[in-house]
Amino acid sequence: MITAVIFDMDDTLIAWAESDLDWAAIERAHLRGVIDYLTREGLAAPDFEHLAEVMEVRTQAAWHSADITLIAPHLGHVLVAALIECGIPAGRIDERACLRAYGWNGLPGVHAFPDAAPALRALRARGLRLGLLTNAFVPMWMRDRELADLGLSPDLFMSRVSSADVGYLKPHPAPFQRVLDGLLAAPEETVFVGDNLRADIGGARQIGMKAVLRRSADQEPPSLDGPLAPHASLTSLAELLPMLDEWEKDSKQSTVDS
Repeated sequence: MITAVIFDMDDTLIAWAESDLDWAAIERAHLRGVIDYLTREGLAAPDFEHLAEVMEVRTQAAWHSADITLIAPHLGHVLVAALIECGIPAGRIDERACLRAYGWNGLPGVHAFPDAAPALRALRARGLRLGLLTNAFVPMWMRDRELADLGLSPDLFMSRVSSADVGYLKPHPAPFQRVLDGLLAAPEETVFVGDNLRADIGGARQIGMKAVLRRSADQEPPSLDGPLAPHASLTSLAELLPMLDEWEKDSKQSTVDS
């Protein structure tokens, strides 16, 4: 019996395809807020250009390493290390305060898929417990701001987890287990919905969940064979609840037949 559904966030619930983002400019805008915070705290703020360069190098290194180790980058840790490298005494740095000053929020051109909120509400109305798992660089409390801004209330989810908070990226089993623990759900009674074959589908299957691939309408349906193969795919989240109902019906019929 399926009692819970866990969703990936980016390109599953929220769409990035229409965004055209200058990440360097975005990073610099956020770092201005950190510089202002340090100044208010009476600290000698580092040279802005130097801090921006150090952040870029450290962020790229963290993600490059993560591709190999699956150890999740964390914006707060990278930011603190960059500030120390730029001469701020470690004992004077409050990571949480720096992250608040960084001011993460929704980004231009990024929006919730139109089918996301109705599907989430329908699943909740059916009594299913909902979870969220994102391979994000920022802690979940920062991504909650995005959810709210995009009309997807964080309260829709019983358990919300950013890999940054766990220390490992999908497909490592640790972040999946963290969400399951928050849902009080077993893997075999949980469905995971995501857009990435390796991180989402392979990771979910590895821990024992059913895995559903969200694909765009112009993508070919994926193979349903192999360790990275989903159990099913869909192009709209409106298809999910009927799919779950069909699986439940088949499961009950199999029990009767046996």
